[in-house]
Amino acid sequence: MLAQETEFNEGWFDVFLYYALIGISNQRSAIRIYSLNMLNTIAQHNAEGVLDVTAHIAKLANENYWEIKAQCLEFVCTILS
Repeated sequence: MLAQETEFNEGWFDVFLYYALIGISNQRSAIRIYSLNMLNTIAQHNAEGVLDVTAHIAKLANENYWEIKAQCLEFVCTILS
């Protein structure tokens, strides 16, 4: 839903960030993937707001699942651009 928004609502930023951070610490890989995707979408609109979570993303980059590694790579590319 967040990716389909035409305009990023700053009022919802903390809510999306909160749930994304909860999700990346979940045991299920699918939830971590969706949470990383949410962080990627947030970073496209407000990259400076998610710089504090880069340490968490760096830890996830060592996961065994390629989907998680791909989302981490997408996050890095978004932040660097």
